[in-house]
Amino acid sequence: MIKESVKHIPYFSELSDAELQEIVDTGHEKTFAPDQLVFEQGDRGDYMYVIVEGQVRVFYQTEGEEITLSTLARGAFFGEMALIDDGPRSASVRTLVSCHFFLLGRAEFLELLARSTPMLSDVMRGLSGRIRTLGRDFVVTSLQKRHVEDQAEIDRHRAISQMVAGVAHEINTPIGIASQGAKFISETLSPALIAKLGEDGDALEAVTDVVDAARLIDANIQRADRLIGSFKNISVRQISAALETIDLRELLDEIIALYPAQSKSANLTIHITDNLGDDRVWTGFPGYLTQVLLNLIQNAQVHAYPVDSNETVEIVLAKNAECYIVEVKDFGCGINEDDLKEVFTAFYTTKRGHGGTGLGMAIVHSLVTDALRGTIEMSSTIGQGTSVSIRFPKQLKV
Repeated sequence: MIKESVKHIPYFSELSDAELQEIVDTGHEKTFAPDQLVFEQGDRGDYMYVIVEGQVRVFYQTEGEEITLSTLARGAFFGEMALIDDGPRSASVRTLVSCHFFLLGRAEFLELLARSTPMLSDVMRGLSGRIRTLGRDFVVTSLQKRHVEDQAEIDRHRAISQMVAGVAHEINTPIGIASQGAKFISETLSPALIAKLGEDGDALEAVTDVVDAARLIDANIQRADRLIGSFKNISVRQISAALETIDLRELLDEIIALYPAQSKSANLTIHITDNLGDDRVWTGFPGYLTQVLLNLIQNAQVHAYPVDSNETVEIVLAKNAECYIVEVKDFGCGINEDDLKEVFTAFYTTKRGHGGTGLGMAIVHSLVTDALRGTIEMSSTIGQGTSVSIRFPKQLKV
């Protein structure tokens, strides 16, 4: 397994089996626990790492802020500049799950190259090509990331505006009913009627109707109050993006209650499967998680089901020792294998002629991996539906 992993590294792709085996024999293996720092920005670079099993987050630290550069999984490698120079690490790496690495040290690697001129030639060719590719990719990725971040900010403000209009419309109904009830009371419970209360049964019946109207007013005013409270919580979180400690299930209930207000054409039935038990207190950024879930629900409505159909989305809440897991599942048309590979790529869309920008899932990926410091995976079967699973730490720290 290690030999195959090393073979897929661009520097070593042209080496013979014997040369690859020499490299494998030169290095050693090491295991890291979840959420463990592999190395920190500024550390001396002694080794290159190949991920045999697991997943890591590569991030840059500046002014107390962590900027995620990439999320790497099995078969990927990092820290390769350690093979070229003896300089400090340019970024930090932390494990997201339990990881098993193959480590290749600089000193041992250089000694190996000194004994093999053909290997030196092959490696230098691979290094040159890798550096050239990295330079090109850096420019493209930087431009795409900036565009995604700008679009995410625009989308967040657009979503707030849509919710303002939608909530205003939703509030009109209960307030209108309450207004009609109040009018009925004022017209029915006149001074003359009050004087007759003790004289006949008609007056008693009228008072009973007044009591029913009062109950109707109370129920609808409470409904309006809940809507306004949920809207206030979510809109403030969307704008401030502050670190909070909240009940994860209550946040999800608020998001679902306001989804019809966020989407003018909402026609989904949303079911929640809650497997959290009493472990549901999350310290994180509710505003970012709200945007992620609203985008995923909207994506299911737009892509999974025919226009104007009434369909279902299921949201499953789960946990493990380190993370909360939120899975959003639809039961629609599914995604073919080629499209599934590109789903998180910026500007890739199957709805180009129907208003799609190709940024929705790229924004979701950026928010999950960067702001929530988590991971996101998507699976799909044609004709059976699509599932998006996001994992994020139970306790985020600034």
